[in-house]
Amino acid sequence: MLDPTFIVTLTNWTKQAHYADKLYSQARKRVDLKKAIASIRLPPSQYADSTIWTTEQEKHSDILCLRPPERKGVPIPTLHEAFLRFQQEAGMPFQESLETNNAARAADALSCLMGNSYKDDTDRTRDFNECFSPIYNSYSWYILPYVYNTSEECGGRIGSASFPDHPPSVVNILRQDKVEPGFDGDAYMQVARGYHMYVKDIGRTSSPERKAALDRGAPMFLLCVQGELGLFIPFLSDLYI
Repeated sequence: MLDPTFIVTLTNWTKQAHYADKLYSQARKRVDLKKAIASIRLPPSQYADSTIWTTEQEKHSDILCLRPPERKGVPIPTLHEAFLRFQQEAGMPFQESLETNNAARAADALSCLMGNSYKDDTDRTRDFNECFSPIYNSYSWYILPYVYNTSEECGGRIGSASFPDHPPSVVNILRQDKVEPGFDGDAYMQVARGYHMYVKDIGRTSSPERKAALDRGAPMFLLCVQGELGLFIPFLSDLYI
């Protein structure tokens, strides 16, 4: 016959073990929830907020855009020939040609108009496109469709884009416009996050052309228009190289 004390002890131990299992399960759920929350990425529009991108760049280290300065990778001209040529030719004197004449016309038009006050980014974008037309007369700017990334549980629209042909070919310029500096956030960080999201989105495609672009590192220029200021930044993804 079992000792009653042993039965009581066993019963109490079983209850405590069951309670401990419940506590562990709850703790595990809390840990998993914290990990899930930490892995969620915010959309490009929220990266325009300096208080948000600062925190996000501390949590994640895969957007190497020099903000903060330690978020940097290998010098980009060493990774892709197009950017090496861009760097070399950008520092050379202009040679007389149709392309350089068109570039001069575009630069003059931008200088004349972009210093004006605009009521919103739509008006500034319209005039910027018109000024740029001598250079990109065979290009069109498209608003990219809504992109949703299942791995990040995040979605959003990613500025406008230029394609060498027509969508759905691979984007070669990704652009974000702001009506004035300091208004509606940081165009650079917004377009940098937009690029990061776009690359992950086309990583799910079956298009041979897009897969080939990813194999080359998804080279792209990011164009930030922030008031009268414009900035071209070469970007290359470290996700596929």
